[in-house]
Amino acid sequence: MVDKNHYGRPWYPTIGTIIIPDENILPLTVNQTTLKNGYSYPNNAIEPYLMRKLENIPFEELTIGTKASLTRTLTEEDLLLFAKVSGDTNPVHLDEEFAATTQFEGRIAHGMWTASIISCALATKLPGPGGIYLGQELKFMRPVKVGDTVTVELEILEINEQRKRATVSTNVVNQHGKAVVKGKAEIMPSSGKVVVDEYPLPEVVLKPAD
Repeated sequence: MVDKNHYGRPWYPTIGTIIIPDENILPLTVNQTTLKNGYSYPNNAIEPYLMRKLENIPFEELTIGTKASLTRTLTEEDLLLFAKVSGDTNPVHLDEEFAATTQFEGRIAHGMWTASIISCALATKLPGPGGIYLGQELKFMRPVKVGDTVTVELEILEINEQRKRATVSTNVVNQHGKAVVKGKAEIMPSSGKVVVDEYPLPEVVLKPAD
C-alpha cells in the first residue's frame, strides 16, 4: 500500500533537511512524522514541497488601486527547467559561448519565464485561487539573467461590475528597480472567499543529458 497525502497523491521520498523561509511552515528533517497542522508523514519520507495556505481576494472585495507583489530570483535550475518544459532551446538562453557574442553579452532568461511569474502572482496573490486569467499584454523592456531578482507588481486598474472582471497592471522590475516587463492582464476573480492548501509538487532533480 502506498502512503498518500490528503490529496490522494503518493508521497515523494527525500533525504535531508528542508528549510523553507515561511513562518507558517515548520522545517522538517528525516524521521519527523507530524506537522503542527496534524498531517502525518511516513517515516524516512517527507514532502519536498510543504503546503501553505492560499487565500484569494474575492471580486466583491476588489477596489481600484488594490495591490500585490511577488518576488523570485532566477536560478540556473529555473532556466534549464523552463527550456526543458517549453522546448525553447534558443542558444541565447543556454549556450554561454554563443550568448557572449550577442548584445546581451551572456545568457538571458526566456521572456516567458518572467511572464510565468506574472501568472504565479495572479494565481496566488491577486486575485488568488479560484480566479481565471483571461488575457495578457506584454512588453519586454530588459533582459533577466541568472541571479537576477525580479518583483511582479500588480495593481487593479479597472473593475467591470457587470461582467465580473478586472484589469490589472502587471509590471515587473529587477533588483535595481528597473522595468523588465510592462503589461496588463484581464482577470475574472472568484466570487466569495476561497482558502485552500497549496497543491504539493514533486521534487525535480536535474541530470545531464546522455
